[in-house]
Order: sequence, then structure tokens, then C-alpha cells
Amino acid sequence: MGTTPTQFFTITAASVLLKNGLDTRFKEFGSSLPQAIAPGDRTVTAAFELYSQNDPNTQGLYQAARQQSPITVMFQLGQSQGQIVGVYLQSVIPVVPEFDDSKNRLQWKFRPSRAQGTVDNEIAVAFA
Repeated sequence: MGTTPTQFFTITAASVLLKNGLDTRFKEFGSSLPQAIAPGDRTVTAAFELYSQNDPNTQGLYQAARQQSPITVMFQLGQSQGQIVGVYLQSVIPVVPEFDDSKNRLQWKFRPSRAQGTVDNEIAVAFA
């Protein structure tokens, strides 16, 4: 992957999961409703599946997973203005993919990989 951005048009499934680890204070004397929340450790993970291709970009993605080197991940849904959402993860260390050859094309399944960052900047979401 390196320093050049790469687009993959063979992604068949993707998910981004954000867990803020919130804990509600609901055992307060005199109240049956939660009075406050306490944030915990934040976890952002990304998982995706794509069809394997015999090109340098796909091979680079596999090498990044094998070497456990961080990559930048961005998912874009939509193409028309007013109907676009983008999810940007600054630094993700992908896990080595599982191979699914039960269909006509070889599919790689990257299990959930944790996004890294500082001061809760692991994820950015934009609407356009």
C-alpha cells in the first residue's frame, strides 16, 4: 500500500464498528433513571471482504497484513452530491485474510482490525 492511495472496486462486504464503552450510572439513590454516563475505552474496528485480483494493489494489501504495517482505510458509499457518506480510519493494522474459494472467484475476508489513534481521532465520518 505504501504512500500511494489505492481504490478497490471489488469489495463485497464491509463494516465499521465504534464502541465508546459507555457505562451509565443507574443505581443512584432516589432516582430510577440514569443520572450520568462515564466513558470507557473507545474501540473502532473495520472488517471487509473483497475479491482477490492479481494486481500490485491487492498484493500490497496482503503484504501489509502479513507485515502488520498500518494502512489508511476509507469507505465511500454513494456517488451523487447529497447522497455520499465517507468513513475514514487513519491507521488500521489489517489481520491476515482468510481465503474463501467456495465460489467461482477467490474472496479474501479481513476480520475486524482495530483502528489506532490518539485522543479519539481513530475515525472521521463525513456526509456530502
